[in-house]
Amino acid sequence: MRPNEGGALEQRSPGGIARVLSGRMPMSIGSQMSRVMEWLREQTVKEWLRKHPELYDLFPDESGNSHPVTLYDFSADKYGNGGLVTLLERHAAGLLGVEATMLFPSGTMAQQVALQVWRAESGSNVVALERYSHLLRFEDGAIETLSGLDPAVVTKGTGQITADDVSAFEGRIGSLVLELPLRELGFVLPQEHELTALVDAVHERGAFVHVDGARLWESAPHFGMPLDGFIRHFGIDSAYLGLDKALGAPSGALLAGSKPFIEAARPWRHRFGGRLHDGGFVAASALMAIEEELPKIPRYVEHASTVAKALSAVDGLAVYRTDPDTPHFQVWALGESRELGEAGKRHTGQTGLRLFSSGWRDSDVPGLAVNEVTVAGPALTWSPAEIREAAEHFVAIARGKAPRGITRDLARAWESRMAPAQAHAEPSLSRGVVHSPAPVSAGDPGPVPRTFVRNVQPDSTKGPNPPSPRSPTAAAGHTASTVAVPPSPVPAPVSEGHTRYVEAVARGFGPYKPAGFGPTWKARRTSAQGAVTTASDLERGIGLNTDPGRGTF
Repeated sequence: MRPNEGGALEQRSPGGIARVLSGRMPMSIGSQMSRVMEWLREQTVKEWLRKHPELYDLFPDESGNSHPVTLYDFSADKYGNGGLVTLLERHAAGLLGVEATMLFPSGTMAQQVALQVWRAESGSNVVALERYSHLLRFEDGAIETLSGLDPAVVTKGTGQITADDVSAFEGRIGSLVLELPLRELGFVLPQEHELTALVDAVHERGAFVHVDGARLWESAPHFGMPLDGFIRHFGIDSAYLGLDKALGAPSGALLAGSKPFIEAARPWRHRFGGRLHDGGFVAASALMAIEEELPKIPRYVEHASTVAKALSAVDGLAVYRTDPDTPHFQVWALGESRELGEAGKRHTGQTGLRLFSSGWRDSDVPGLAVNEVTVAGPALTWSPAEIREAAEHFVAIARGKAPRGITRDLARAWESRMAPAQAHAEPSLSRGVVHSPAPVSAGDPGPVPRTFVRNVQPDSTKGPNPPSPRSPTAAAGHTASTVAVPPSPVPAPVSEGHTRYVEAVARGFGPYKPAGFGPTWKARRTSAQGAVTTASDLERGIGLNTDPGRGTF
């Protein structure tokens, strides 16, 4: 919603929000249910059969002489059988070009079930992962504590996993989990030839490829192929797809694969507690989201670059990347997550605008936090000028309290942590590569990690998995030790710009009273000899990156 002609904001949604840039407008539970019910009444069976004749057998002759008139008239499913649940699963399978799909309450559960199937099929407990995999960072250790599997980080550096990483791993693996796109590295996707080589390398070792595809719906445009050919084209064995990300459904996830795979997963869904007595509302919401939002995703992907470039032009923010592979990208800001979160609430309270739909998270660099932007329907109504104006207001609120204190904190952080960290940083600026913090010494365990992972030691010989009975037992010869999950990564362009800023502060370019933290810094310092150091001197002295395409402070 926009301000009316008199300048006053129109009626706001729950939380006092009148307009959003990232994600979708929040709705009350009653409004959500009413909207879904209205949509179901609008979906006539005749129209559905015209568009999807392959689903004819799912519209039973319930009245004795006619089909249900609308989807609203469908009978409820029972434990996931029949009704709108079966309609959703069959419809999604056709859209994805796979033999079958199965509905789950959450993606975390779908992931664990898939890995249980591949453990039984391969006879190996070992799951190959990327360093910043969602399973290690955001699923509370379910892969170990709940599934009893052995996660093995096979990437040598901090980038995306490659075929070389898989080939070089001297251990036996049962499956590999590939996150597409990789959220923690800025929602990046591999190139087509890279993904093909990776899947081939896994299959050559007799293992299976599972895709963590919470945002897979919106990844197909990057590869220039239709959605129904993506999984089949790359030979992916199974994939989980979120219903609540780009599609905007309230909840739910789909697990996709062959019919034998889905049948093997069915009892595991029950064992994990995911067999709902009646999943009709979840299925109805998902069907509505697929029909309404899936055709719009290419436009969201295209518009994401416009939004990212507008935000990157704002002093005090850095964007990664301004040419995103999907409708998602990262926004970085100076400050602590708690302070930035409070600034966001104040900004929304004053303006009715919500810029970021996710919460701010602290990173491995002190004084630097990250948020995420998801471009969907509401973002299409924003002009670049409106985006910049709103973001500048947010930054002014965030920096209005104590900019001098922030610079002092950053200077102290630089002296204590940034210098050793830079000695171990990777200089590459390629896509998906981040700066690593200095390794944590044995005497300094560092902050308590979110979860722990096992560091699987390699077998004495590498190569394809030898034939073995289908057993949930771990591969012989594997021992495990507990190591901390790595801290949140900072993309190299963002890290470099931040490091130059902190170095300048530590060298005495202060105190600051900035209007922003980018190319328009209002900084000056009078030395003991009376010389004046200005922002332009500072930029020349430290080589400040003023290219908004890379995102600066």
